[in-house]
Amino acid sequence: MARALPAGFAMYASHGRWEIARHLLLVQQYLMAMLGGDFDNLIISMPPRHGKSMFASTYFPGWYLGTYPNNELIVVSYESGLAGLFGGRVRDIMAEFGPELWGLDVNPLKRASGDWALRGRDSEGRPVIGSMRSAGVGSGVTGRGANLILIDDPFKDALQAGSELMRERVWEYYISTLFTRREPGCKQVCIMTRWNEDDLSGRLIERAAEQEGVHWV
Repeated sequence: MARALPAGFAMYASHGRWEIARHLLLVQQYLMAMLGGDFDNLIISMPPRHGKSMFASTYFPGWYLGTYPNNELIVVSYESGLAGLFGGRVRDIMAEFGPELWGLDVNPLKRASGDWALRGRDSEGRPVIGSMRSAGVGSGVTGRGANLILIDDPFKDALQAGSELMRERVWEYYISTLFTRREPGCKQVCIMTRWNEDDLSGRLIERAAEQEGVHWV
């Protein structure tokens, strides 16, 4: 149960304290469809305090790295501190539950909240190379690519989203930095509360035609 689906892992890793609401089960359906190849890019949009970040940016990436231990993941938020918080939570969850569920642990030589890696062996007996990096909008993520990119609330609040300068900054960061980090078959998830029609989600949908082969669900 804990290994089969992200929701099961969330329940297990939270010691039963995390209750998966129906709307998060719907999110899980879309995440699994994405991983199954139905599409590559997903937008999750809902108001604050609905559990979207805890599920999609904490428990889901933990389950993802356990399931795909040779994949690399990047999580981005409006500031490095929040992105690092996500990274640290996932690291700690994997340190606690990775060994018993997947035979994986956190590499003691690379365990910073903003950049950590797995340790263990995959199903073929090879050392795993999976990792997770966290960054704030404007921060560099050079050096490696990503098999999964999570963008969680690129705007802090309605004030930031209402700023044309900030919207342009977020868009430029996505195009010039994140988009170039994609490995072949990379999945992208944009998780956000929408305060402006011209925010990142709006531009991703509107300008998808300008990016060959990119479609957002």
